[in-house]
Amino acid sequence: MKRPASFFFTRVVRRLPSSPARLLAGAAALLLAAPLASPAGPAGPGDGIPHYRVAPANIPAVSLPHARIASPAVTESSALLPSRKRPGVFWTLNDSGNPPRLHALRADGSTVGPEKGFLVPGASNTDWEALACTPDGLLVIGDIGNNKNRRRDLCLWLWPEPDPEAPAQPLPAARRLAFRYADQTDFPPPARHYDAEALFFADGALHLLTKHRKPGADTWTTLYRFDHLDPDQPAQVLRPLARFYSGDRVTDAAITADELRLAVLTRSGVWLFTRGQRGDDFFSTAAIAWAPLLAGQCEGIAFLDAATLLVSNEGSQLFRVPLASLHPAGRATLETSGNSVP
Repeated sequence: MKRPASFFFTRVVRRLPSSPARLLAGAAALLLAAPLASPAGPAGPGDGIPHYRVAPANIPAVSLPHARIASPAVTESSALLPSRKRPGVFWTLNDSGNPPRLHALRADGSTVGPEKGFLVPGASNTDWEALACTPDGLLVIGDIGNNKNRRRDLCLWLWPEPDPEAPAQPLPAARRLAFRYADQTDFPPPARHYDAEALFFADGALHLLTKHRKPGADTWTTLYRFDHLDPDQPAQVLRPLARFYSGDRVTDAAITADELRLAVLTRSGVWLFTRGQRGDDFFSTAAIAWAPLLAGQCEGIAFLDAATLLVSNEGSQLFRVPLASLHPAGRATLETSGNSVP
């Protein structure tokens, strides 16, 4: 059954790990700042789709205990995903310029499995930026980085999750699923809205949030949905569903097992969306919270437990963000239906 265009999320497809035994000493601070002022009116693709905005207040600084990723092979942690096979273990990856490998670690930064990581047979790494997992344990590696908005080879790599603690195991080849954005007609377009670093599953469907790069317009993110994950089909065409004023460039996303909370990481903070009832139009009905972060270039996020987020940065650090430290921001307002594209 085709879902309405305003669909956002309903079902998570993975179990969350338990809290780690410890985290190394250290601290980072939350920055006393709300997101950057938004440009006048919406900016970007998606004529006719809803645009939502919320204005959070400033919040006090909060210390974040952190750990350091032990493996020297993890040089630019660009995603975090809880393992479905091993609670307490997380998958991460390096982005462009690195071998096609996944790395397993614990929340204290210790390495799980081979120090060099797990080579993904049959895959290539043009610009890996995100991870997700299907209900049946298929890892989805997002080769979705598109800094210059010129790529015509955007794709997902689909790979059965290996056991990160198994000493030796046969690893099947990954399968490639190509896709493109329905609303991108120029390569690159004047408004560079087709970079992405965030994937998450909801109601059995994969969703993507974009990372806008046009100066003055990178304060919005656009939501897209994959209608299937069949690599035997022609390149899938993604159509925009809705847009949200994220205040900065989105770098990752994570969703809870109870289907009620979605965390969206940006370069400067974390958004938390909590819906009070099942429904399609999530942005307009969710309770929203926000916390600005001062923790380096953060690009990975996962739920450590029901009350804590785990965040990684490209400096090989891991941070805990208590959900209690996020400040309620109210509910989003519908700003426009996006009748123009700057």
